[in-house]
Amino acid sequence: MTKKEIARLVYNNTQLNLADSQEAVQATFESIIKILIKYERVELRGFGVFAIQKRAARKARNPRTGEEVWVDEHETVVFKPSKLMKAEIQSKRARAAKKVKKAAKKTVAKKAPAKPVKPVAKPAAKLAKPAAKLAKPATKLAKPTKPAAKLAKPAAKPAAKKLAKPVVVKKATKVAPTAARAKKAKKRGR
Repeated sequence: MTKKEIARLVYNNTQLNLADSQEAVQATFESIIKILIKYERVELRGFGVFAIQKRAARKARNPRTGEEVWVDEHETVVFKPSKLMKAEIQSKRARAAKKVKKAAKKTVAKKAPAKPVKPVAKPAAKLAKPAAKLAKPATKLAKPTKPAAKLAKPAAKPAAKKLAKPVVVKKATKVAPTAARAKKAKKRGR
């Protein structure tokens, strides 16, 4: 933004004519410079602080050539914005960012839906497995069972006879020995 644009904003917000608003803006800037020279600090409440800061002598690097350059001690003007200015700028930027995100979501929603992916057709010979591979033999699936005559106990047996122990079916599984199990087995002498 230039001084002319600032003057135009002053012109739009006040009853001054354009020439007077340009003079007012120029006079304001000149006054800030004169006060900085005299007092080294200009504090504008709600806006910020302009101050003169001393920089120590140091070595710097020329960005074009890359060679080291000695920079003497000098003074420069710094600006520290007020808390009010920071808060207002951050809130306006946050609102602007939300608007951008919202607009981006709308444009994504308006886009044409993606074309469905067609599955690649495989030959039927590869898809169909032979029936011999799929069907397992009945002997592997079914466990042999005891005949019904052995399971049912005759009712005429005398009560004095001991009853048969119930049959407990244990599933035979092998578990790979872990380090802890291997130690226990060694201790037991297995």
